[in-house]
Amino acid sequence: CQLAAQRQGVPVRLVVVGQGVHAFEMACALHQWAWSQRLRAELALVTHGADVVSGQTPSVRRRALGVLKRLGIAVVPARAMQVLPQGVALATGHPPLTSDLTLVALESAPPVWLAASGLRLDTSGHMATNDRWQSVSHPQVLTTPCGHRGGTSSGAAACEAAEQSGAALALNLRALASEQPLATPPQGHRPLGFVDCGYGQAIAHWGPWSAEGRWAWRWKHKAATTYLSRQRPHALP
Repeated sequence: CQLAAQRQGVPVRLVVVGQGVHAFEMACALHQWAWSQRLRAELALVTHGADVVSGQTPSVRRRALGVLKRLGIAVVPARAMQVLPQGVALATGHPPLTSDLTLVALESAPPVWLAASGLRLDTSGHMATNDRWQSVSHPQVLTTPCGHRGGTSSGAAACEAAEQSGAALALNLRALASEQPLATPPQGHRPLGFVDCGYGQAIAHWGPWSAEGRWAWRWKHKAATTYLSRQRPHALP
């Protein structure tokens, strides 16, 4: 490994910047990678001034913090201001972090052009909509929950939710084009969510409930494999 050769026995310093599920999963995966390469590594997760796995329930956050503690990944609850060649500059009052490798996994945000679009926005900066996913200021504009908000889950469950939202949006686009009343899209069921912890472990969560273990990772892997197998193109007759 190039990093191992460069460090010559000195611990490799790794930093992940981000507060959401993807940043947590990236930190755990990076820890597993370093272990598989037999690297002596010091790993920090800079949460950008927010909670670990922000957007998740307190139960999931407690479990995630427990995983980070077991793996020895330091949590730095500061806002990252700039990624530099030699590390990460933090907000005033926090010393900079030196790093040999920095990965950034920020959550999705409203596109910049929305602010100047003339569309009415909500307090989060996303397009304000009614229950038919229709702009409250421009009825000819539609969106979906997946495009309206960044999700807090990953994997097959998030893909399935996006697929269902796309189908409902297509129906209302046809209705809008033919000047027919729009339908209220079904809310759908809340799927079981998973957070990957590396090393064949995962956190499963549904509402306020959560649990963790190898069984959760196997369930997550099976759900993802099943979903991907349905996406394979079929041979034409």
